Amino acid sequence: SSFSLVSQTSFAVDRSSIEAKMNIRSLINNGNTDEAIELISSLYPKVFITSPHLLWSLHLVSLGRLIEEGKLPEALKFAKEKLTPFYSKKQIPAPSPSVPSSYPLSTDFVSSFESLFLLLAFPRVSSAPPRLTSLLSPQHRILISNAINEAILREESYAHETQLNSSLKALLYYQRELSDLCSAPQVDQKQFVWPFATV
Repeated sequence: SSFSLVSQTSFAVDRSSIEAKMNIRSLINNGNTDEAIELISSLYPKVFITSPHLLWSLHLVSLGRLIEEGKLPEALKFAKEKLTPFYSKKQIPAPSPSVPSSYPLSTDFVSSFESLFLLLAFPRVSSAPPRLTSLLSPQHRILISNAINEAILREESYAHETQLNSSLKALLYYQRELSDLCSAPQVDQKQFVWPFATV
């Protein structure tokens, strides 16, 4: 850009990361949750570790699709294989309150799970009340994709903070070494607070 030329600076844009996030969003919005889970697990493995309710939400979309298509045997098998591990927890751990999500999703296993299976009581999913079909709506998939994108950005931001933290520690170390050799401007360590660790 012209700013880069004038200031003689460059800004690294990770296009592959941008494309990956766009692809993940598109997969979720279109209901391709299995592919989305595989891609997220491959590129951003910490997302489902720190926010397991996001993985749960994607599994619910898959289960809902099977129920909507009338594939009861497949739905029961999927629930047993993918959702049973969550069942013993009853309440899926949500992200730390210190990093609240802008796109809150339910972490109540029992209610969301039961809402989907109650759909089987209706001859057609479309005849069920909105409170039961809301998990099947495109708007709910968009909510999930937004929440996952936010979690990915948070993970990337944490990685950048860690790198900055290391750079600051190196700066403080070398300025102490330099002070023994000559007089030079000093960075006041007290100006920095967590996450910038002291050395």
